Amino acid sequence: MNFYHRNILDLISKFLNKNITLVIIGSRQTGKTVLLFLIRQQILDQKLISENQIINFDLEKGNDLSIFTNNTPDRFVEYLYTRLALEEKSLIYVFVDEIQYLPDASSYVKVLIDHYPQIRLILSGSSSLEIKQIF
Repeated sequence: MNFYHRNILDLISKFLNKNITLVIIGSRQTGKTVLLFLIRQQILDQKLISENQIINFDLEKGNDLSIFTNNTPDRFVEYLYTRLALEEKSLIYVFVDEIQYLPDASSYVKVLIDHYPQIRLILSGSSSLEIKQIF
């Protein structure tokens, strides 16, 4: 698959080793999901962590969405460490595509940011009014 270089990727890559949450919003079909893939590859290329410390969710998929909706943020973090077979407090990059499908996403994400600095969130979603209200 061929990709066009995106200037935004250069800007984003400067922040990948920092304790921040990255939210990518944009119109539908503009390449947000591809950008998530490229960011994931940048993390691996920069050797920030190993591949088993990255997990991807697409909330358009019912199974992925249910992992969030059936768990509190605290239980979600427990799920991550169990699924990835990592020690508690290990650094994890969590990619979530289509975050606008998560009910009360802002509260959920806020708990993760405030209480779990070892969880690095990289989120994407539609630039619809819904996601603008979330964040």
